[in-house]
Amino acid sequence: MPEAPEKNLALDIVRITEAAALSSARWLGRGNKEAGDGAAVDAMRNSFSTLHVDGIVVIGEGEKDHAPMLYNGEKVGMGDGPQLDVAVDPVEGTSLLAYGRPNAISTVAVAPRGSMFNPGPSYYMQKLVVAREARDVIDLDAPVDVNLHNVARALGKNVQDLVVFVLDKPRHKKLIEDIRSTGARIQLHTDGDVAGALMAVDPRSEVDVMMGTGGTPEGVLAACAIKGMGGQILARLDPQSYVEKEAINEAGIDIREVLTVHDLVRSDDCFFAATGISGGDFLRGVRFPGAARQDRDPALCGILPQYGQALQDQRRAVLSEACCLMRKTGCQGWLASGLLCGLLLCGLTVVAPVDVEAAAVTTVYDGQSPVEEKELLRFLDVLPQFRSWARENRIEAHPVARRGKADFLYPEDAARWVEAKGWDARRFFCVMGRMAAALVIVEDGNDLQARPKDMPVVDKSEVELARKHLGSLLKVSMPDEGMSH
Repeated sequence: MPEAPEKNLALDIVRITEAAALSSARWLGRGNKEAGDGAAVDAMRNSFSTLHVDGIVVIGEGEKDHAPMLYNGEKVGMGDGPQLDVAVDPVEGTSLLAYGRPNAISTVAVAPRGSMFNPGPSYYMQKLVVAREARDVIDLDAPVDVNLHNVARALGKNVQDLVVFVLDKPRHKKLIEDIRSTGARIQLHTDGDVAGALMAVDPRSEVDVMMGTGGTPEGVLAACAIKGMGGQILARLDPQSYVEKEAINEAGIDIREVLTVHDLVRSDDCFFAATGISGGDFLRGVRFPGAARQDRDPALCGILPQYGQALQDQRRAVLSEACCLMRKTGCQGWLASGLLCGLLLCGLTVVAPVDVEAAAVTTVYDGQSPVEEKELLRFLDVLPQFRSWARENRIEAHPVARRGKADFLYPEDAARWVEAKGWDARRFFCVMGRMAAALVIVEDGNDLQARPKDMPVVDKSEVELARKHLGSLLKVSMPDEGMSH
């Protein structure tokens, strides 16, 4: 049996994709895809070197990419943690990056050693990707019209309402004609079939299906995300040259076999992260705002307040947007950035705290009982509304330390808003702060060595509650600004 990861690796790999995205973003639109990809590879490799895992690259920068690092078979990590299969694509869409086009992303996936499909010499794969609702109604060998009608019924749509993601390649001429003959709509993209697969399983996306032949390594990468979202991918190796076909046969791989998401990633304990490089339909890209703009930007979606870190330092950081999908004992969710401790505040303006030393010593946490499940579910219902209202009205809220005690700073306008929703203001922000702290502890494996002064003490029951509803907490915290779904 493959060894399962010992801790939640979601945040670790998000930081890796963020590093790669930030490095490669400097090459946006400069016409040099090798330089942009090289910058991402260097940053990703350096980030892996700090991670306590024993990883082997199964999907990497191989012969097709002419890359000397992060190659298939390379060991990554410090070698003293869980044994993992690692799949990377430092820049998915190098041409998109080079020419400043949308949807270039940086991606990483990990799973227990021996659980990822090894494509060997295969470069290309036929794929059919759908969301959870349609995962049981597709057949890779069925005609296009049959699959699309079945998917439409499963989604409660007309075929004419479907949107199909297809790579704009000569090999897809017949496929495009067949899709159009059904009346379905098509999104044609020059590159980026990992992003296409993610769009197909993301309920916020207008894409319903992904069809066609793309990269085999990208198929394995996407499978980790698809599994996390409960979707399905049906795939079959589809060599595009005689040399590739012969190499696959020599490797003893059955070219006729239809692979499912469970064949591509055999473990349920898998993690996927992606960070946007160029802006696009799926993820907002890296931005480099000037100091003047940072003071008035009401929605810093990729920068969240972190316990124990100077807020002013965060405002000077480069902005990006990342997502993370994980599948661990049935848990699934989206992660807005690599700063888990501020998840619940995503979308709020981060500002330097006011002088709170002279304020009263009573905090929002004093005299408060532990958060209960019914209360948390009620909180999760209202949180997206609060985030939207806060962005629109430039409302600021964040954790602070007051005379050595953790507190949560919020304005009177925010208090009036939550009270209009039937909440006591102190209780609302108490729940927000405590659940953010509980998420930090969950991510840290319940072994937080030094609790920052602005981080509240949480009850064991609250930690277990955060663990139980981890998927919901992460999903509700995903920023929707910049998304066109």
